Amino acid sequence: MNISEKHNGNIFNVKYIIIAIVVSLLNSFYYNNFAIMLFLTVIQSLVLIKCLMLGQDVKYLCYYIIFLSTSLESATFVGTDVFYGFKAFRIAGVNLGAIFILLPLIKLVLTGKLQHPFRSKGFIGKFIKGVYIITPIAFIMGLFNLLINDNNIQESITNIGMFVDASYIFLFVAAEAIVIYTIIKLNINRIDEIKQCLLAIVISLSINLVTSLLFQNYGNRGGLDSLQVSNIIMLLFCTILLPFYSDYKKHEKIILAIITGTIFLLGITYNTNGKMLIVAMIIPILILTIQLRKKMYMISWFTFMGILFIVYFTVNIIIPSLSSNNFLLSTKLDQATSMFLFGNGWLENMPSSPKIRISQFLNITIEYFKKPWFFLEGKGYLGTIKDHLSLFTDVDEFTYSKWQIENGLYYVLHETLNTLYLTNGLIGLIFFFWMFKIIATKIHKSPWLMIGGIWFVFFYAYSITISIIGITSLIIGLMDLDIERNVFQKTNNQSILQKN
Repeated sequence: MNISEKHNGNIFNVKYIIIAIVVSLLNSFYYNNFAIMLFLTVIQSLVLIKCLMLGQDVKYLCYYIIFLSTSLESATFVGTDVFYGFKAFRIAGVNLGAIFILLPLIKLVLTGKLQHPFRSKGFIGKFIKGVYIITPIAFIMGLFNLLINDNNIQESITNIGMFVDASYIFLFVAAEAIVIYTIIKLNINRIDEIKQCLLAIVISLSINLVTSLLFQNYGNRGGLDSLQVSNIIMLLFCTILLPFYSDYKKHEKIILAIITGTIFLLGITYNTNGKMLIVAMIIPILILTIQLRKKMYMISWFTFMGILFIVYFTVNIIIPSLSSNNFLLSTKLDQATSMFLFGNGWLENMPSSPKIRISQFLNITIEYFKKPWFFLEGKGYLGTIKDHLSLFTDVDEFTYSKWQIENGLYYVLHETLNTLYLTNGLIGLIFFFWMFKIIATKIHKSPWLMIGGIWFVFFYAYSITISIIGITSLIIGLMDLDIERNVFQKTNNQSILQKN
């Protein structure tokens, strides 16, 4: 059975759409109003607690995804250090995003329902097992690095809290993975409801972008004005691909094209960054890949010709017009395209943003040549590299934290490849390319695998708000593949795990 044949119901859920829009707009326009955001957060917390107590796991997951993903997260992008919301409020120093993923985790453990990661099968099993192999290894190696004082780290760290902060996002992703996997597996017949929730967030983002533009509600991107929306714009920028999947009916594709086209155009104009521009560059390739793998050869030909026209029109007319009035877009375009301008002095003369990403990989490799005992397992959380090539030029606190710049030690890197290479060494590279192969060869089968795949390649352990969308999409996409292969069978009651 093809994956697309299972999506015969309504892809839109009015309740989730309304909730997502309301919460998204409140977060965007009242982020600095303590009273309003406190009231909103209390309501959100009570809703989640009620769902948890009543055993409404799918509703809990859907509300949690909406509440967390629509929150503002980073002072760098918000434009102020003082802002509030579901992600920002803390209890005993722990933010509510972490607390409300730990609560269902504890409940699932106590009730004996938590699915064992190493007993998972199929494509989803590869991901879950991978996460639960690399996470404890990186945690242990990070502690080991502190113990042996690698790169004189003990003389530089201010307190053990730095190790906790460095580990936090990775541990959060691991907790998300097992909780979301367990809830979906135990409620496999309701997987479409979770897809409706994710689409509701996509719709709310488009509304939020338009509303912020109309009312000039601006945030910050590298010191420049940007529309004040959640970080999920960086990932959901790729939803422009949704209408190209056969999962949706013709009228649904038209609606999705309008919604996702809005996100794409406003995102690239006002909120663009290097990652988004790279994704924009590969979108034409992904469109053709989807169509060719579905053996839509005639349509692929017209698509190819249309892409050539659009690219020519965009490069020669639209981009020059937009970038002449938009310094952020112009700067990011120069940085992204410079990665492909090979020649003498290619790396040295490259703008800072892409040069940092490439030099990070090279510096990690040099670090392992100097300390080959780290190559297999990596340097773990808070494991550091130095700028052996002296290429980290023109860096600022938008690129690295003040501590990293002052000490010349770098542990928060860009892109998943560099992150896993540093924290997990060869094992991390194997996991990355293992997952990349699945994503690249199966991306045409599920739109959720596409969204989750882009999250994995670009945003793993990057952002809490992005991760909840990305990891949920990836798990759904992988389980879509497993349902097609009869690893999981949708039933009216509970999931049944069949033999492969």
